[in-house]
Amino acid sequence: MNHNLFFEETIYLAKKYLSNHETAQRGRLFYKMAMKGRSKKEILEIAKNYLRESQIEQAMWILENCQNNLYILLKLGKLYRTGKYVQKNDQLEIIYYEKSAELYKIKMRKYKHYQFTKKIGHMLSLYGKKAESYDLDRAIEIYNFSIVIGTTNCINSLIRIYVTKRENIELAMELFNSYTDKNLESYLYYTYIISCKKEYLDIQKAMNISKYAIARLITLGNNNQVTALILNYLKIVLNIFLNYKQYNNIDEIIKYQTIAAEYGSVASMLDLGDIYYKYKKDIESAMKYYWMATEHNNLSAIQNLIKIYNEQKGKCNIIIMLINKLIECNYNDGYIMLGVEYLYGDHVEVDYSKASFYFSQGIEKGCSEGYKYLSIMYEKGLGVLKNKEKAHELLKKFNDHPIIIS
Repeated sequence: MNHNLFFEETIYLAKKYLSNHETAQRGRLFYKMAMKGRSKKEILEIAKNYLRESQIEQAMWILENCQNNLYILLKLGKLYRTGKYVQKNDQLEIIYYEKSAELYKIKMRKYKHYQFTKKIGHMLSLYGKKAESYDLDRAIEIYNFSIVIGTTNCINSLIRIYVTKRENIELAMELFNSYTDKNLESYLYYTYIISCKKEYLDIQKAMNISKYAIARLITLGNNNQVTALILNYLKIVLNIFLNYKQYNNIDEIIKYQTIAAEYGSVASMLDLGDIYYKYKKDIESAMKYYWMATEHNNLSAIQNLIKIYNEQKGKCNIIIMLINKLIECNYNDGYIMLGVEYLYGDHVEVDYSKASFYFSQGIEKGCSEGYKYLSIMYEKGLGVLKNKEKAHELLKKFNDHPIIIS
């Protein structure tokens, strides 16, 4: 152990006596003895050593009894945020971030140096994002405080709120224009504004910034933040292609839709499938992108693949697999589609028992069309005894129930 014996025993006694109301005063005396002459940095280092040695309870007890120090409050917030040594706890994380912010306001002069301002700016950024989920006004207050103390961590978040949640475009533009250390995230919100807000419209500039940003971001590797930025810039570019005829160039659209698909945009996978299928008449390329979208459970892509395979011969197993995929995606009309397959035998052997089963399953899921097909089976005696009365009863149920499209 690298803690001296006196400190160990004194902390032990302090903890023991503080746990009992009657002996709490004695506990506080022992705690003062243990901490006497030690700086807050030393205390923090002692607690870190306990954490490294897996003496979690001892470390947390020291930290939680020394909360008049910003370093320690930030450490507690981080511990509950990351869950590295203690169980993750959003509520405690927010409590310690709140205490950190309040203490920093009181002792700003003491802590106002670059390294610590950077640390507190990072904390306020995390705290603000948490606050956004339950109190947007509080989040704005936190972000504004971050700007007041001279950090830039929260400016993008504040611009984002004014653009997407508060729709205060004028204030967003004012913040952007006053922000000297602009980056690709802040330019994203600016580009969005000049691409679709009438009073600030500059389509050519929006297109130029977006194309530059996409090219630049692609060189930065692949992480969640980069991917999100690329996809948002691509959304701006593709909206411009869609809404302005002078930019409607099919090859450019394919180029940027392809980038979006590569970065996981299911909508772009589907759009590319449609472009190749309906306009380029390139079935192979269309199927490639429909299959990509199918892997993400996109119903339209699955239905388009079924349509394509229906036009081809000898693909029976794939069609049945795709219909089952529709059912897995909670597209309940898939039960009716499977029932029809087994009723008429287009892609599988006729099996009236299975047909009846899938029509009944479809009815249970709210697909009234199942009544119509069961009526046909009773009318013609397909797999069941011919029963015109039953057929009429089922047909009436079909007519009495509106068709619900899944």
